[in-house]
Amino acid sequence: MINKIIKAFIDNASIGLLIFNKKEKLETANAALLNLLKVQLSEIKGMTASDFVEKFFRPDNRPCLNFDCKNDKQIIIGKRNDSSYVIRCFYISRILSKFSYYLMSVVDISEVKEYKESVENLRGVALMKGIIEFVPDMLFVINTNGRVIVWNKTAEEMTGTPKKKMLGKGNYEYAVPFYGKRRPILIDFALKGKKPDKRYGYSNVKSENGTITAISEHAKLKGKKRILWGKASRFYDYKGNVMGAIEIVRDITEMKKMEKKLKYLAERDPLTDTFNRRQFEILLNHEIARSERTGEPITVIYLDVDNLKEINDKFGHEKGDELLVKVANALKNGLRKSDIVARVGGDEFIIVTPNLSKDEALKLINRLRKKIMKEEKEFPCPIDFSYGAFEITPGSKLALNKVVAEADREMYKMKKIKKGQTN
Repeated sequence: MINKIIKAFIDNASIGLLIFNKKEKLETANAALLNLLKVQLSEIKGMTASDFVEKFFRPDNRPCLNFDCKNDKQIIIGKRNDSSYVIRCFYISRILSKFSYYLMSVVDISEVKEYKESVENLRGVALMKGIIEFVPDMLFVINTNGRVIVWNKTAEEMTGTPKKKMLGKGNYEYAVPFYGKRRPILIDFALKGKKPDKRYGYSNVKSENGTITAISEHAKLKGKKRILWGKASRFYDYKGNVMGAIEIVRDITEMKKMEKKLKYLAERDPLTDTFNRRQFEILLNHEIARSERTGEPITVIYLDVDNLKEINDKFGHEKGDELLVKVANALKNGLRKSDIVARVGGDEFIIVTPNLSKDEALKLINRLRKKIMKEEKEFPCPIDFSYGAFEITPGSKLALNKVVAEADREMYKMKKIKKGQTN
């Protein structure tokens, strides 16, 4: 029989307590335990400790479970209804009771566990905030209410907006340093879990695993137009609940300028600033594809600057280069905006004239030739060039090298005529 003092203690305890007899069978349990499990004593009486733990809790250390109540050093961590419990047995000696018994305690440690996890989380946040301050990119964070909770040092420097004026602000206030007005920006779309549509002016928008990246070419920082790259995503607490969103912003204006410059240099002849041969081939193929759709003709003109070798020999290569530049500038200024001018050799240019027949293109280049010869009289020798043209008709499907070769052949006919006239 259980000692009355022990039984009174068990019955009035606020934690769950159970008594197992010397045969390790459950004999009684207090009200706190029965209320926790929502069971009657009759439903659990006679169970072994192991069966009891297995049935009503999900022990973390299940593979090692050997709960016979003889090892009072064994601690079981179990879970029930999203709460965590420490389960342990204690031996009650004959000194305290007439018979030997085993006492099992079931203690809810959820709040303690959550507190520890929260403390660790806060420590992590404190460490992260220290790191965030020295991130070279702008970084800011909003909570689920859209209020700024982090505005790092780079954000202050980039926008000119101090932290004290931004922290706690909502209603899209953080968009003002970028766009001069309150409006949703990338961080807001990340918080909502959706991509921004075209009306917000983002390009190169990508969304992967909840993270959105995009480029904005319509932003201004401290009154100057800038190109910004942004990356935004939600962040969560240790339970998986959304706590807000974070965005990193990088000023890529100079990088984009460099990319544009490198692209320009890759497409251009460095002396004359006309297209180079590679870009000419790309652009002509585009025009041929367009011609196939529209049914309009294209004429390719092959042009060779006369007497360049003689000029180089007599006046030097600087004068020869000057001649090439004069011809190139005259072509670029005298032709239509839709026409393509490319330098494809030392003294050779190719002109592509979309929507013009061969006769129309020849009239255009002949007028331009006469104008150059008339206006460039101050040059130490006459400026002239020879040319030939070939018309590409839709559906002809001629190879590009064949087109160029035909225009080149026509150009040599003109050179032969010129030499016959001077001899």
